[in-house]
Amino acid sequence: MKVIYLLVCLPALLAQPTPEDIKKEWRELIAPYEELCANESGADIAVIRETWDTFVFSHDPAFKCYIWCIYENIPYLYPNGTINIEAVIGSVDGVTNEVIEKCIEPYGTCPDKCHGFWAFDHCLSDVLNLTTVKLDAPPCSVRK
Repeated sequence: MKVIYLLVCLPALLAQPTPEDIKKEWRELIAPYEELCANESGADIAVIRETWDTFVFSHDPAFKCYIWCIYENIPYLYPNGTINIEAVIGSVDGVTNEVIEKCIEPYGTCPDKCHGFWAFDHCLSDVLNLTTVKLDAPPCSVRK
């Protein structure tokens, strides 16, 4: 019986993406927009590349707007500027509805769109174990 269980469950266990798989997939997804969004936001390309190498998120306001630009261009946004959850889930392995729900409520509706998308993306990185530096931003409801 244990052998049958192992044969049934093993493929599912082996198919789980690793943090390195997710990082690689994310970098490939955003690559076409990196230069465009760096130019539009004023973010330093060296800071951007360092962030995607380490997943330690810069607190620079220009970098935060770079993240918003990435979400806008992928496109992960509805025309009203809110996050298209289905698009995010469908494009990166490991991102599930459960993962999104942990981050959408506190950060998905920030009045400061650059901060909100930066915090949302950083939160996703925390939940997916892509970063060793935990998000230190309070939820938008308490942010003034």
